Amino acid sequence: MSPTPESQDETKSQFSNEFVESDSEPLVLLGDLASQSDERRLQEVANLIQEFAALQFSQRAPISSRGDMIDAVAAGVNFLGEELDASYRELEQRVVDRTAELSKISDEFARQALHDALTGLPNRNLFWDRLSQRMALADRRTSYFAVMFVDLDRFKDVNDSLGHAIGDELLVEVARRIQRIL
Repeated sequence: MSPTPESQDETKSQFSNEFVESDSEPLVLLGDLASQSDERRLQEVANLIQEFAALQFSQRAPISSRGDMIDAVAAGVNFLGEELDASYRELEQRVVDRTAELSKISDEFARQALHDALTGLPNRNLFWDRLSQRMALADRRTSYFAVMFVDLDRFKDVNDSLGHAIGDELLVEVARRIQRIL
């Protein structure tokens, strides 16, 4: 016996009442499989999962007093949200900490590139940079400036006779005295 057009329509209607698919929402069960209240609860849990996927962890799924499977799923999703939130905050803090560390290291490298490691005084690169800036400023404003050259007489003799460690100490002390005067 082949199905009649009426029985085909009835079967198609019964099937379409069980599942409804929407472009904007996930597959929703209808009819005898779940009540509208259960559908709403499941939809809330699904929406919450979508929020978590968008890195929004502030909301939690409501848990009813029924204690059914949907409540168990909601509780699990809530726990997952708390764990994701904690992990995300920890990761953000690590990024902030690492960025601060890199900034400090970068500043220190820049300082080391322009200062003598022993005395802490500006090195030749910084000297030439500042001299060229000062000369350009003097040209624009027709102002004057002076450059002081300091030489330590017989410094090589100190290094040769007393050693480089003593020579380094002498350089550090001379640098300290010059900084105090200027």
